[in-house]
Amino acid sequence: MAEQLSDKMQKLKDSLPDGVQLSGAPSRTIGELVIPDHIKAIAKNANFPVLIKRLSGEGCQNCGGAGVLYLERLVRGGFKTPSQHATCTMYDGLWYENEMSAFDCPVCNGDDQQVTAQKVNNSGLSDQELHLDFRKNYSVMDGNRAIVDYGQQLLAAYSMRGHVAGWLTVHGNNGVGKTFWSKCMVAEFLRKGLKSRYMLTADFLTEVTNTFQDQNTHTSDILNKYADVKVLVLDEIERIPQGSWHQTTLVQFLNGRYESGVNNEKHLTVLITNKNPHNVNDWSGMMAGYLTSRMTGGDIVEVKGHDLRRMR
Repeated sequence: MAEQLSDKMQKLKDSLPDGVQLSGAPSRTIGELVIPDHIKAIAKNANFPVLIKRLSGEGCQNCGGAGVLYLERLVRGGFKTPSQHATCTMYDGLWYENEMSAFDCPVCNGDDQQVTAQKVNNSGLSDQELHLDFRKNYSVMDGNRAIVDYGQQLLAAYSMRGHVAGWLTVHGNNGVGKTFWSKCMVAEFLRKGLKSRYMLTADFLTEVTNTFQDQNTHTSDILNKYADVKVLVLDEIERIPQGSWHQTTLVQFLNGRYESGVNNEKHLTVLITNKNPHNVNDWSGMMAGYLTSRMTGGDIVEVKGHDLRRMR
């Protein structure tokens, strides 16, 4: 099996234009990689190698079912250590400053509606949000320095190790930028080839509940689907429907993510909430003790400041 995968991987690499290399995990069904002409032109005229990254997954054999491919341009480098002022990637044993962008997969995207739908279904971001740049779009303001620093640390960790892992709770009042920060991070890690997803906790539980009406899908299928996401953001974690089944299912899922993120360092889970994780009295229901215990077992960052929605 390993030899077959290796042969397929080599065939995929051989199909790339001169100056273009594949970086990231292949999908399970691999064929020739189709790249738009304007990307080939960028690679041909580049001073440094151009890397193409994609997500691992089933579906489109060209992009792994993400609907997009990610272009990483090495723009400056050959350094022995990574730059402290820009995102970097290691190539051939040396560090290079890079620029990341996304482009539509030419195989599975037949029209604009299909492109948008596929991107939203796989990442939880809108077409516009997919292009968010953390350093350009998330500004330092009064009260948010801690979360800005944490985002920079995550990107630096990826540059050093090629992955991120852990358990983070981000809390603060309404409108201070918690959700926007998390979407910036999801967009960043998608462009780096990591399978990433933003979603509301209620939407996750609804998707699980819908398996009751679908004879072809089991609850475990949904849990396994999200268990494998490298960077998962669950927003509004405090808005859990009443009922022991919903809460038991969420506990089971979060326990698995906690184990893989904290003890095995495989995944990053980010919980977003308006409530204070340190104060169990802010929470209600049978989940109060569990959630506060889980949250305080990982990193906690408070986002302060004014309601940005009222300032627009």
